[in-house]
Order: sequence, then structure tokens, then C-alpha cells
Amino acid sequence: MKRDVNSDKTPTGYHYYVTDEQVREHRKRSVAEIFEWLHNANVFMNAFQTEKEKELARKLRAGEI
Repeated sequence: MKRDVNSDKTPTGYHYYVTDEQVREHRKRSVAEIFEWLHNANVFMNAFQTEKEKELARKLRAGEI
């Protein structure tokens, strides 16, 4: 995973690369397995987000920002 930065070196997000083999392995997963992973990732993130971050995420999902 690589941290993205603007030209002034301020952080802007993350990106990472996956191999063709990783894509093939992911395609083998069932929809239920993918949704379980998404649910677990959401529970994990929710445990560590501040209330401000949770509100920003809610607004982003609602299309308010």
C-alpha cells in the first residue's frame, strides 16, 4: 500500500496494487464471503472512527459532501 500525497506533501489518501493472481483468487469468493468481509471491515472501522469521522462518512454516503 502506498500513501498518496499532494505536491505540497499533504496526505490525500491511499492506493495499492493487486496482482492478476490476487484478482483471480478474489473472483473465487462467493457473494456471501464478500459481504461478510465488507461487514467485518465496517465493524472494525466503526470501532476506531471518531464521532466526527463517522458523521463525515455518513454525509459522504448520503451525497451531502
